[in-house]
Amino acid sequence: MTKLERTNKIYESITAFSKDKYTKEELKKECELLEREIVECTFNGEHADYSRLKLWNVEKHLEQLNEEKGNLYNEQLNEFKTLNNNVIEMIKKYKSGAYGEFLASKSLKTIACPKIQIDNLELYRDDFTTELDSVIITEKGIYIVEVKNTKKDILIDEKGNYIRVSEYESFDCQIGEKMNHKEHLVREILRNNDIENIKINSLLVFTNSHINVTNNYKYIKHCFLSDLPHIIEDDQTENIYTKKEMIMVANILEQAEVKKEYFPEINMVLYKRVFSLLMSSLEFEDTYEEKTETQTVNKNKEYKIIKWGYVFGLVATFLGGFATHAIIKKCNK
Repeated sequence: MTKLERTNKIYESITAFSKDKYTKEELKKECELLEREIVECTFNGEHADYSRLKLWNVEKHLEQLNEEKGNLYNEQLNEFKTLNNNVIEMIKKYKSGAYGEFLASKSLKTIACPKIQIDNLELYRDDFTTELDSVIITEKGIYIVEVKNTKKDILIDEKGNYIRVSEYESFDCQIGEKMNHKEHLVREILRNNDIENIKINSLLVFTNSHINVTNNYKYIKHCFLSDLPHIIEDDQTENIYTKKEMIMVANILEQAEVKKEYFPEINMVLYKRVFSLLMSSLEFEDTYEEKTETQTVNKNKEYKIIKWGYVFGLVATFLGGFATHAIIKKCNK
C-alpha cells in the first residue's frame, strides 16, 4: 500500500462531518463523533478505554511519534496542531453551551406555578435567525431565558456590551442587541397570529454562582441559576393568560420554529485530510534511509504534492459539477 492509498484509507474511515451543513444539534453530535474517531484512529488498539482520551492526547501522541522519526514531519505536525487547537476550542464551546442549557432546563422544570417550557427554540424571520435557550410561558406572561456558562467575571456596560473580565477585559458580544432581537422576534410572531396580550421578560442566567457579574445595562435583568425558578414563581403581576391561551402561545412559537443548517466554523475536510496525511507519514518506517536534512525537505515536498493534489481534485470536481448543471439547465430551456 502506498502512502497516498493509506492516507485515503484513513480519511475515508473518519465519517464525522461528511456533509456540508448541519443543524446546531447535529453540529454538537458531529463534534463528539469526530473526536471519538480521531482518537480511535490515532491509538488504534493501544488503549482499552478511548472514552477518556481527547484531541489534545492525540496531539501529544503525534508529537512523540514525530520525535521518534527524528522530527521529519514538523511542518505537517504544526499545521495539524493549528487546526486541532481550533477544533478543540469549537468542541469546548459546544460542550459548555450544551451543559449550561441542560442545567438551566433542569432548574426551570422545578417551577411550581403552571407553566409551559420550550427549550432550544430556533426562530427565523426575514433572514434573521435566533436561538432561544428556553422559553417559559406562564399565566403572568412569557420569559425568554438566555444561559451563560462561564468561569470568568462578567461586565455588562451601559450600552449592553458583554465583556469577560480577567487580567484583561475581553469583548464577547452585544448582549443588549442580541436580547432585543430575541424579544422582537417572539413579539412579532405572536402579533402576526392575533395574540394581543404580550408581556415578555428577558432573563440572563449565569450557571456559575462563584463569578462576579456587574450589570450596568438597565434593560436586561440577570440572575444565577439558583434564583431562576423563584424569580418566575414570585411574579406578583396580574394574570394575562388562561391555561388555554398559554397552550395557544406555545403552539404558535413551536410551529414558527425553523431548524436552520449551518456550515461548520472550521474547514473539516482540510482538518481530516491534514490528519490523515500526518498519520500515514508517521506510520511509514525509514529503515533504509538516513534521516538527514535533505530527507526532511523531501518529505515536506511529498506532503505538499499530496495535499495540493487533493485540493485541486476537489476544485476540479466542483467546477465539473457546476458545468454539468449549467449544460443540463440550458438543455431544459
